[in-house]
Amino acid sequence: MFLPPTRHVPPDWILRLIASLMAGPETLTAPASLEVVLLAPAIGIHAVFSLALGYVFCRMEDSLPFWRALVASVLLALAVYVFDFYVMTRTLPWFASARGGATLSAHVLFAVTIVLAHKGLRDLRLPRPTGVSHAYGSG
Repeated sequence: MFLPPTRHVPPDWILRLIASLMAGPETLTAPASLEVVLLAPAIGIHAVFSLALGYVFCRMEDSLPFWRALVASVLLALAVYVFDFYVMTRTLPWFASARGGATLSAHVLFAVTIVLAHKGLRDLRLPRPTGVSHAYGSG
């Protein structure tokens, strides 16, 4: 199934959408002078959601081998996308404007990044330097 990219929207549109979760749809039509007022809560809300979802991804991946963790995380990201932009839009219809390939790609990229960071960094072993003395007081 091919999804076209998200149609052109102003750069602050996604932040306004996220801010509208708490402040309501009025944030979508607020004047540009309120950007700072919208920016901080929107980034905070998105950070909380991302951290919570990242935690769920990591706990799920702990018991899975790499490739299964990758597939499971991508499927979970797709489920989150469908929930966010098809189920939630029954209550928050203005979120439908963010549907599209770019948003879907961002969700999948988030899932892949979490797997690579969580599974990849855990297995990373840095070599220890050899021939360096850590003895103090000698000399």
